[in-house]
Amino acid sequence: MKLLIGLIDKIRSKAGKKVAPEDLITTILVAFSSLFLVAFLFIYLILGVVAQNYILSVVLGLAAILVYINYWYLFKKANVEFASNVFIALTISILGYLFVSGGTSQTGFLWSFMFPLLAVSIKGLNRGGYLSLSYLAIIIVLIIAGNYLTALKSYDLQISLRIIGTYLSIHLMLFIYEYLKRIHSERLKNEIEQNSQALKKKDDFLSQLSHQIRTPLNNITLINTMVNQTRFDPEQRDLFETIIASTNNLVNVVNNIVKVSSVDVDDKLASKVSFNLHSTIDNTLRLFENQHKDILKIHFDNSIKDDFIGDPVRIKQLFLTFIENFIKTNINDEKLELNIKVDISKKDSLKPVIYFKVYSPSFKMVEFNSDYYFTSILTQFDPNAADSLKMLYDFSIAKRIIELHNGELELNRSDCLFGFSLVLSKAQDKVAAVEQEKTGLIQSHIATTLTEANILLVEDNSINQKIVLLSLKGKVKNIDLASNGKEALDKFGTTRYDLILMDIQMPVMNGIVATKKIRELEASTNLHTPIIAITANALSGDKEACIAAGMNDYISKPFQVEVLLKKMEKLLTEEVN
Repeated sequence: MKLLIGLIDKIRSKAGKKVAPEDLITTILVAFSSLFLVAFLFIYLILGVVAQNYILSVVLGLAAILVYINYWYLFKKANVEFASNVFIALTISILGYLFVSGGTSQTGFLWSFMFPLLAVSIKGLNRGGYLSLSYLAIIIVLIIAGNYLTALKSYDLQISLRIIGTYLSIHLMLFIYEYLKRIHSERLKNEIEQNSQALKKKDDFLSQLSHQIRTPLNNITLINTMVNQTRFDPEQRDLFETIIASTNNLVNVVNNIVKVSSVDVDDKLASKVSFNLHSTIDNTLRLFENQHKDILKIHFDNSIKDDFIGDPVRIKQLFLTFIENFIKTNINDEKLELNIKVDISKKDSLKPVIYFKVYSPSFKMVEFNSDYYFTSILTQFDPNAADSLKMLYDFSIAKRIIELHNGELELNRSDCLFGFSLVLSKAQDKVAAVEQEKTGLIQSHIATTLTEANILLVEDNSINQKIVLLSLKGKVKNIDLASNGKEALDKFGTTRYDLILMDIQMPVMNGIVATKKIRELEASTNLHTPIIAITANALSGDKEACIAAGMNDYISKPFQVEVLLKKMEKLLTEEVN
């Protein structure tokens, strides 16, 4: 049995590199059946030689050669339909010859009973069923002809009825089995689709619920910050502090919604542009290092300065996913140091392979039940511990992004935490130079202080507009308002803004689309305007969507005014790297 499984796995591995995924099962069946038939024919050939039936031996030898040639053609040209048709035709010819010649021991008709299985398994229920019945008709014609032609083997009536009855019984049993299996498969497919739709509705509901709760909750939080408590008497102050405490508890409850949602990754690259790999990765890493400078230290050893053609947004999303997982699984807030080393193979190729290795001197990756956990090297990992799920490292998103770039994620490594590769296309010199110039422009902006900044606030809710205006009053030079993405584009086309605060869910044009259009407009200019997403969308994947659209930072409602001001000041005063 192990030998049989090994043979099937070898055929599957060989076929997987040649044929389309939808033809893989048919290819395996044709290849395995061909090898079985060749072995069967050679055994029968030897028996024919022993029985001195040389005509039978020659016919079976030629048939074995033809079957093997068809097997070779299947993997050489990957034409599964043609090869399967040839195999069926050869099988009918071989079994028909054994039926009329009787074989070496006059029992050649017995091999005809395996044809329904071959036909249905290779060609499916409908086409295979018709082929099986067609072969039955051929058998009946051969039985009748055998009574009149002396060159053919003759079967008496009793044997003939047994042959036809047995063949028909096998055909009907196989047909019923395949039909029931098809019904069962369709039912499972429908159930999976219904479950997927139910999960999507659940995610949509959670997203909508989170948005509806966070918007008014953000207003309460900001008003709490702005209220001057010195005017309260002790009783009023106590009541107000109770409101603040209850608000903070509600914020924690809403934040827990994030943990039950998942992110999806499109099965294709969103764009193919020229970009600088070092700048793309380095900017993403610096974003996290600045936000978590107390616990996170990142060393990025990248000697690759080339420009490549691809989707830089996906590259950013890949490293966002990695670093966020590291921070999430670091449950004890230990000092976290990461070293990312890069190497390249096939440097002279137009499609070099970029290898990344991630190291950490204080942490290790532990595999348990096909899952991977990120834990301290000084701690013995306990999968039953209460905090074990918090240390679970989710590679699903990263793996899909790596596969989009024809790369490979390697988790079971002894020399580092994990490694992965990406296959990228080199940019042509002229295109790369233009894109590098654009990249340099995108990374730069007019340095200014917060009090001198001209701000555009894009928000459709009038109450939210008022709250943000009150929060930033006196802290910035000017704030213009836009009620949707289209209005923001109109204002952006006529006024130079130092920073944009962008809501996501808006009528007419949402914040994601507006940001992408702003970045498209800036691509041909020397300008780059920092954009911060201020949104009630705080489910898993929302931050990645904002960064992928071209936004510089992200803050979810409810937030503290001080946090927003720090993000604004950081973007306005950040030096060009």
